[in-house]
Amino acid sequence: MALSAFFFTLFLNVVFWSVVAVLLLSAAFAVVWLITAVILGVLETRRMRLEPETEHDVDVEDLFNISPL
Repeated sequence: MALSAFFFTLFLNVVFWSVVAVLLLSAAFAVVWLITAVILGVLETRRMRLEPETEHDVDVEDLFNISPL
């Protein structure tokens, strides 16, 4: 009976720490993703401020050669 309890406890321990590891990795990925998004957003905003586009962005009218009424 003691050996069975030992393996059951070991199994629960492995499951618990596996779940903890997955949660920590997910949190780390989310933090890196958010930091990257913020940095890219800041750089894009700075680039648009330094180099304003002279032409307008492509709209649906431009894609299908539709002249505005």
